[in-house]
Amino acid sequence: MIAPSSVDTLPDQQRIVITGVGLTAPNGNSLQELRESVLNGRSGVTDYEIRYFGKTLAGICDFDTKTYQSRKDIRRGTRAGSVGVFAANEAVNDSGIDWENTDRARVGIHVGVT
Repeated sequence: MIAPSSVDTLPDQQRIVITGVGLTAPNGNSLQELRESVLNGRSGVTDYEIRYFGKTLAGICDFDTKTYQSRKDIRRGTRAGSVGVFAANEAVNDSGIDWENTDRARVGIHVGVT
């Protein structure tokens, strides 16, 4: 017997809704850019010279870290942290959430990294 989806059993005021997507990838810094790259066969993987390692193939996200962070925060943090801050802010912007009329206690974010 298959159990009903948990979404089917939640009242409307408790349903989970995905309202925004944010990402950065070697071949795009938005869902639209990524989609265009994938459809046109652009992978974003290229030769990179890495200190202490030499030349290697890699896909490096190319985005402006200063879009959502101060120089001080960038210096104190990690590259992975900057990727997360960028993607989270892009998701919030994509959602169009009206923060004045939204209960922030009911807002969450799901992060996936590969």
